[in-house]
Amino acid sequence: MSNMPNEIISNILSRLPLKDVFGCRCVTKSWCYLIDSPYFVKIHLKHSNETNSNSGLLLQDKQNELHWLDLNNLKSVVKLNLPIKFKDCEYQVLGSCNGLLALSASDYLFALWNPFTRRSINLPLPKTHNEGNIDNYNYGFGYDPIGDDYKLVRIFGLRKKISSGWLDIYSLKSNSWRRVGDFPYSFFDSSDGILFNNALHWVVYPKEASIASQFILAFDVASEEYRKVPIPHTDNDNGRAFCVVGTLRGCLCVNYILHWKCTDVWVMKEYGVKESWTKLFSVSNCCSDFLRSFTYWKTSDKVLMNHINEEYILYDLKTKRYQSVEVPLMPEDFDPKTCVQSLVGLNNDLLAQMFSFVYSN
Repeated sequence: MSNMPNEIISNILSRLPLKDVFGCRCVTKSWCYLIDSPYFVKIHLKHSNETNSNSGLLLQDKQNELHWLDLNNLKSVVKLNLPIKFKDCEYQVLGSCNGLLALSASDYLFALWNPFTRRSINLPLPKTHNEGNIDNYNYGFGYDPIGDDYKLVRIFGLRKKISSGWLDIYSLKSNSWRRVGDFPYSFFDSSDGILFNNALHWVVYPKEASIASQFILAFDVASEEYRKVPIPHTDNDNGRAFCVVGTLRGCLCVNYILHWKCTDVWVMKEYGVKESWTKLFSVSNCCSDFLRSFTYWKTSDKVLMNHINEEYILYDLKTKRYQSVEVPLMPEDFDPKTCVQSLVGLNNDLLAQMFSFVYSN
């Protein structure tokens, strides 16, 4: 292969699982330089996203351990090695984008981390605020394709419902925080923003309004502007349906939890078009109150769902049946987040500086 053009070699190697790519770095110096190049990092990530390969779930358990579950192989869960400063302390995964994770430890430590290359950077702390008036924080992490920048969004909700919160943004390119503006909406909880179509999405409702007024708020990571995304209309919710936003195989989706007895899963086939909402399936909330769909498993025929953070449910779209999924070494309690394995670095971080891959041979 010594006479083969680098473009063809890159195309071949970009189709490999990440662990095999790391092994290929040891073949020749030219392959090492090729794999470390920004071009290869981008095409490997592009192939992973387009084929849904190298994708999995991050599982954080009660002991603050973080685990990786490969969606193509539910037989094992691999423990990930956290950055040193986040070991033995309570932390939160604020979001995932292109293989990078945003981490926070009790709002006094922030970091960006690629768990698959073991590279991380600590972020400067945002300006302090009057904590006594803050009701909750909501975060979101995404990529700005226009500015080629990763951004961490931090939204403050105030206890006074008639008052607006505010929004701060961290930029990796400038390595700094800045205040963007007021935030005139209320959240149901402290859920992280769902990244889709270069925007972060939360379910919100206007100040002094009821849950029946809920809608999806999209925050464009590039333009830093808000826009409303309509939610599907249901005739039988009577304003008591709890809506959870997510993604399913290239579509924005919502899980409509009706009266805590049934979960309807809808997908928006054409982003931003209300009429394109399509009900994918409905499932009773067996033995509990809450189900959330996360991703397709291997094919587009089965949807993996989280059952109140305790187990997985696999729903078959063809047979319209569901079953519990057992995973060896599964944490007793976990908070799953989707993530893709990637080589993406941090501020021109060179892969050649890495000492080892996250998995032991």
